[in-house]
Amino acid sequence: FSSWSNQPGAPLVTVTRVGTTNEYLFTQERFFTDPQETAPSQSWWIPITYSTSSGDGIFWMPPGVSGVSYEIDGEQILFDPESTGYYRINYDPQTWTNLIYELYENTDSIPRLSRSRLIDDSMQLAHAGKLDYGTAFKVIDYLQEETEFIPWATAASNFEYLHRMLRHDEEALQDLESYVAQLAEKLLVEYGLDSVKGESADAHDARMIALRWACKNNQQCREAASKRIETMRKRSSFAINSKSDQQLVCNELRRTNYGEYATMVENLRSMHDQRTRSIMIDAITCAEDKTVINDLLVSLSSNDFKEIEKLQIIQNMFKNSNVGLNTVVELLSETEYLSNINLSNRNLPKLLQTLADYVVEPAAATKLITIVQREAPTQLLAVQAKLRANQSWIQRNAAIVSSMLKNPAQVDLQQ
Repeated sequence: FSSWSNQPGAPLVTVTRVGTTNEYLFTQERFFTDPQETAPSQSWWIPITYSTSSGDGIFWMPPGVSGVSYEIDGEQILFDPESTGYYRINYDPQTWTNLIYELYENTDSIPRLSRSRLIDDSMQLAHAGKLDYGTAFKVIDYLQEETEFIPWATAASNFEYLHRMLRHDEEALQDLESYVAQLAEKLLVEYGLDSVKGESADAHDARMIALRWACKNNQQCREAASKRIETMRKRSSFAINSKSDQQLVCNELRRTNYGEYATMVENLRSMHDQRTRSIMIDAITCAEDKTVINDLLVSLSSNDFKEIEKLQIIQNMFKNSNVGLNTVVELLSETEYLSNINLSNRNLPKLLQTLADYVVEPAAATKLITIVQREAPTQLLAVQAKLRANQSWIQRNAAIVSSMLKNPAQVDLQQ
């Protein structure tokens, strides 16, 4: 296993079927998220597992060879079917077409772990320039028929990444949210709006994904959220006691007036149960109004919040919206503000590292670098690398992805 322990990175295995025969050609290279002008010559001993209608198999792909040929009987073949291999897999165009057809027409014939892998590999390969986005979005598009948690968890992670990288483009962001909302409609119908006593963790988490992505412009969600907020108004108590309720009302809370936010913050100050406080923080930080965001961030200088809660509020703000991110960057630029909120020397560098993942505009990047130079100079190189990677992705992929979201690829199911 020295090929794994003595070198960095992980491989990309490309599988090419030779015509319509049962022969497959396997090649390997190091996988990079950013295209490299001169990629290092690296190779590994790779266990290639596969599954066919007649059984499972495994063979080892050796390092230091240009390619390996292997014969496998069976029309439908899945490689690394249990998603246990530490490598990415790419396919020739026809094999991708065949896999996409199976995802649409015979979804359950592909195990859910394999479906999850196809989602992640296709999107990551497209980001890296190893696969066209048209193919990747055709894979993603099958999710309109998917209700299993594992594939959706993988997809949701990829959608969050796109949401992060497209936040500088309001139109593209709206297109992304509309596209994913359409994909998640069946998921929302399957799991509903409310938690069910005794349900599995997977069912709960699948509902959270549905509420996150399908609810923003869904009439049923909006009506249910409005009723719950109205009930809280009548009680003059904006208490939210479950994660599903928090996620449900989040979009409506963006439209709540300043006075009600002030009431919610006062309710939060009087809460003692840590879990309830955490849920309430997640609800309050759905805000996208700059005044509300600024006031809440400034209030962190009080003794009403533990350090873990301060970090939760700041991170939620810059993760949820560009308005929140820019407000956070502006405040962190002030040495007096940082002194007032009194974050530890252990947590502030971690916070700045996470913030760098979400900064995609040059002006905010410049401000963040200044903050890091002043407050956490040992993190400067890592932060700069993240900012460069974000800009590289935007330059290579943002326009293509925006176009795909506006006019999603059509899948031809004629075989």
